[in-house]
Amino acid sequence: RALRAARRGIELDRSNQRGWVQLAIACFFNRDEAGFLEAADQALKLNPRDSNAIAWIGTMFAQKGEYDRGCALVERATDLNSAHPGWYHFTHFNRHFARREFAEALRAARRVNVADFMWMHLAIAGAAGHLGLASDGRAAAERLAALAPPLADADRLREFLTIWYWDTDVVERLLEGVQRSKGASA
Repeated sequence: RALRAARRGIELDRSNQRGWVQLAIACFFNRDEAGFLEAADQALKLNPRDSNAIAWIGTMFAQKGEYDRGCALVERATDLNSAHPGWYHFTHFNRHFARREFAEALRAARRVNVADFMWMHLAIAGAAGHLGLASDGRAAAERLAALAPPLADADRLREFLTIWYWDTDVVERLLEGVQRSKGASA
């Protein structure tokens, strides 16, 4: 339905950046790389100064495995909006985490700095688990479970991560880090 709605929006107004961003998102989640690339390119051309659109597209590039391209876009968005929201830092988390740079990934996750944003706690738990930071990891895993109870189940967490990340190695590494954090003792 989202794909049909985004396509219909573009049919009604091909110059609507929001429609192209929504089409990019729908294509991303459908793993339609060609459709995603076309829609992302069009959205970026229509308004190259919309920091949230740029950051969303950058985040999706990173989550499909194009980390440097995604980070470059998010850095551009950050330059455009010095008061950017914390979620912009996830792209850097993704790049560092994928490269097994867990200390840098943890720093990026902490920069998100949104207490009730479950993604921040997921990222902290994943990185802290690989770094052996028991108390940080356990606290993040507990907060993640409180904010998103279904994700406390490893199978449901895997299913959720597989929707968002195209790289199965990153999914498994995140799961491993969170599981380590959940099992950490003081």
